[in-house]
Amino acid sequence: QLPPCYTEHKAVREASDGELVIPVALYTDGIAHEKKRDSALGVYIWNLASRTHHLVGCFKKSQLCRCGCKTWCSLHEISSWLHWAFAALSTGTWPSDRHDSRAWGDSDAGRQICAGQRLGFKAAVVFIKADWAEYVSTFGFPAWNSVEMDPCHICPAPLAEFYGLDWLTPLG
Repeated sequence: QLPPCYTEHKAVREASDGELVIPVALYTDGIAHEKKRDSALGVYIWNLASRTHHLVGCFKKSQLCRCGCKTWCSLHEISSWLHWAFAALSTGTWPSDRHDSRAWGDSDAGRQICAGQRLGFKAAVVFIKADWAEYVSTFGFPAWNSVEMDPCHICPAPLAEFYGLDWLTPLG
C-alpha cells in the first residue's frame, strides 16, 4: 500500500498501464569524519521500493561557500543537478542536455546517444527528508528554539505555543 503522495504524483498518474514508477526520496544528513573535527553533507536518493539508498553528492562542510550566501553558492550546484535528474526520472527519458542547460560535450558522447530515449521506468519523488539539524544548518530554516521566527518549518506555531496541543482534535 502506497500513500497518496505516490498514487497522486504526476509521474504515476501519467504512466501508461504497466509502466514501472519507482517511489524515491531525497535525504540529506551530516556525516562526521576526520576524527570529528569536520563533517560533510551527504545527499542521498532512496529507492523506497527496494529500501536502498545511493549517495549522489557529498560536500565537506568546512569547504562550503562562505560569501554571505549561507552556503547557497555551493548547494545550488547539487540542487540544479537534482532538479535535472528528477525531471528526467519523472518523465522516464534520458536528458537531452547537461544539468546546466549546456549541450552535451565530446566527453558526453555516451549520454548524447541516449538523449530523449526511454529509460524503461519512471521515478516519483514522494518526500524530502533530513534531520532538524540539517534543516537549520544547511537549508536555513529556524531552529526549534528560535524566538524571532516560527521554530517549526511545517506549521506556524510560535515558540510560546510550540509544545501546546490545544489545536489537536480527534479529527486533525
